[in-house]
Amino acid sequence: MGIRQTFITYLDETWNKLDCLCIFMYTASILLESYNTKFTLNAARLISFFHKIRIIIFFLNRAFLAFDVVLCFIRLLVLLMIDRTVGPMLLMIQAMVRLAENSYSDFTMFFFSSMI
Repeated sequence: MGIRQTFITYLDETWNKLDCLCIFMYTASILLESYNTKFTLNAARLISFFHKIRIIIFFLNRAFLAFDVVLCFIRLLVLLMIDRTVGPMLLMIQAMVRLAENSYSDFTMFFFSSMI
């Protein structure tokens, strides 16, 4: 069994795909940050074109990091669901959030319908 076939077998599970996506997003954000630092050290901020590129890279980097944190939190919550003490509490929190979402949508529908 070759490395490629082993990697394809590894990616058959959804959580492994999520782990690979987290690693890829974190690596991409680190590379973007180093690229952005290189621009700053070369004093390219004086040229407006490079300054715009630097700003775009900065916000792209922040978006990658934010998305990566969300994915890591999802993975951490799934791992905590296995625990005997934390798992039931997370299930209760999940049920309360779903209930709050439903009641919030009912409230917004009532609020906007009363405005008409």
